[in-house]
Amino acid sequence: MANTGKKLSELIAEQPQYFIEKGIVECPKDKKEEVLQRLVKKVKGTNVSTIDGVKIWFEDKSAILVRPSGTEAVYRLYAEAKSQQKALKLVEDYSLMLKELLADT
Repeated sequence: MANTGKKLSELIAEQPQYFIEKGIVECPKDKKEEVLQRLVKKVKGTNVSTIDGVKIWFEDKSAILVRPSGTEAVYRLYAEAKSQQKALKLVEDYSLMLKELLADT
């Protein structure tokens, strides 16, 4: 504020806005690790981190984190994108992918 002379609200308005969407996919506890490893193989070659689940970053600065719950028989999905539609689409696409991987186990 001292450097620009702008109000805090103006500086905040200049920051990129991201939308976050969440999802849940049921998965038996005994299959969570296998499905997670199959997901890692499927997304290999993209910008992926395997810390605390599988996080995938995309060129448009959107991302999705797929992580197994430590206490429930589910995967939790967290998507962030510059539009709500994109975040919802990521949750939908990766929920479907997890369900397909689970069906193949």
